[in-house]
Amino acid sequence: MRKVPQWEFDFYALSLPRGHDFGAEPPVAAWGGSDGRSCGIVTHDATADAFNTILMRRRVDLVWTVTRQQSGFANIDAARDALEPFLVEGQPPDPMPAGAIRRPPLFDLAGRQPSDVFRLLATTARRPAGWALNQLYLAMPKPDRNWASDCQTTNFHTRLWEAHLLASFREQGLLVEQPFESPDFHIANRLGNEAWVEAVTANPQVPYNHVNAPFADVPTEREEIFFGTAALRFAKTIGNKLERRYDQLPHVIGKPFMLAVADFHASGSMI
Repeated sequence: MRKVPQWEFDFYALSLPRGHDFGAEPPVAAWGGSDGRSCGIVTHDATADAFNTILMRRRVDLVWTVTRQQSGFANIDAARDALEPFLVEGQPPDPMPAGAIRRPPLFDLAGRQPSDVFRLLATTARRPAGWALNQLYLAMPKPDRNWASDCQTTNFHTRLWEAHLLASFREQGLLVEQPFESPDFHIANRLGNEAWVEAVTANPQVPYNHVNAPFADVPTEREEIFFGTAALRFAKTIGNKLERRYDQLPHVIGKPFMLAVADFHASGSMI
């Protein structure tokens, strides 16, 4: 059993439905099993002046799931002692719940030829980045069945953008769900306000290798800014999405709908 550092806890908390929003019971400490299969969180209810616990366990596909919650402890030490039996090393991972689809490991290529940018994530020097992306993949409520294979090959940036949005929403404490195939995310705050979000990437007309590619020139002339390559790619990308009429789906109609657009149409274009 070890104390979980803040940076690591921040990643694990992204697997909770509301991410970093613990409401009136903020986290004050967290411990993990030395085998990485469990994480115990202690929160503090200032109103009742009591400490509560949340136990997270890894499933067999490494996805975090909340398996136990207790409340009413007088101090952090008592809460820690209650968590300790569940954080011992060697316990088997939790089984898959009925009806759940086991997601494939992000770094299992299954014979596929990875893109150069994904291959870099598997190198020792970039292992922290690969670990971080994997945590976001595991935190997604219900990723597309092709998410891992897409990320490994030709749609790396599309999947990266979805992972970025998930982290952004849950860092803000929004409830993030994926109850339908489209749009990508349903988000809601504690006031009951909700919206649907579709992740979109503006991609190059002619594919290029993003690894070590020289930056494209930044347009400066008015004509180029409003009618040049970037403008045309954005118009085409957004137009294609609007034609799909996501806003008219039964579960979306009448509710706020947004397109979240990331620009990958040219090397360095996100700058």
